[in-house]
Amino acid sequence: MNFVTTVANQRVAILFNAECAVQGIDRITYVDIDVAVDGVVSPPSNSDNALCTSDGSNTLSRWVSASTNVYRIVPVPGVHQLTVRATMRNFNAGDHFRLDDISVIVLK
Repeated sequence: MNFVTTVANQRVAILFNAECAVQGIDRITYVDIDVAVDGVVSPPSNSDNALCTSDGSNTLSRWVSASTNVYRIVPVPGVHQLTVRATMRNFNAGDHFRLDDISVIVLK
């Protein structure tokens, strides 16, 4: 997804929202969300930012509506690429996750 800024050092808030569930055999498997602008991952999404976790039941249960929000100062005006990456962490063979009803909002 792309967005445009019109001035240098423009403040941008990015709100990522999704329904999320993880199927795992333990309680430490989780979905990590990284929000990047022009390839640079923004804090707090730049480390172990869990959107949702497994409950250990090995089913896609306990669906949650969750969000990850980041704040950036974009130094250069113009068109910028926004990327949201979901990665499963601490997983075992056969574990998986699902994201649904996703929205991304960019506020300038």
